[in-house]
Amino acid sequence: MSIDTAPLLPHALLCVRDAGGLSADDPSVPPPLLTAPPPLQTTTTGEEWMAYWQRTLAASETFETVNRRVDAFLDDFGDKPLRWASTQIKNQTPFPPTADLGIDGAIRRLQRDYRSPLDDLDVAILGLAVTGDWRHISPDGVLVLASWDALATAEHWMTDALRPAAERASSGRK
Repeated sequence: MSIDTAPLLPHALLCVRDAGGLSADDPSVPPPLLTAPPPLQTTTTGEEWMAYWQRTLAASETFETVNRRVDAFLDDFGDKPLRWASTQIKNQTPFPPTADLGIDGAIRRLQRDYRSPLDDLDVAILGLAVTGDWRHISPDGVLVLASWDALATAEHWMTDALRPAAERASSGRK
């Protein structure tokens, strides 16, 4: 399991979306960023942005492959989105790196349910600096996206979010 309460690349992509006034209608696309980035001139369409967003979240590709592809997309904008996202994350993140987020309790509940130690869940949890109490769990359960507001109350929903990964782990599937 990996947890990142302030991942840089997804925030940089959200910066491009919000700063460029792009729209994408998909349940995996979060609401606007907590702080609006400065306007950004772009010829990128909402559909092109959505393709990069989906590639960033694709669990079937290695992290390095995704990073290279997103870096290539962001090259068109210079370092503005990455610099802006980095500053916002550093100045706003409400969670210390070791924040529990209700995960320990959720894992204990799932261990009882599945009568299994569940030592290595195949799931990534990403926290996003977006408005509202928003969360998205990928259909295969390998990715949990959540707004910082949602992460602040994760003990109420984290068990259900981790259940698909627990089912795979308890059955020996990854």
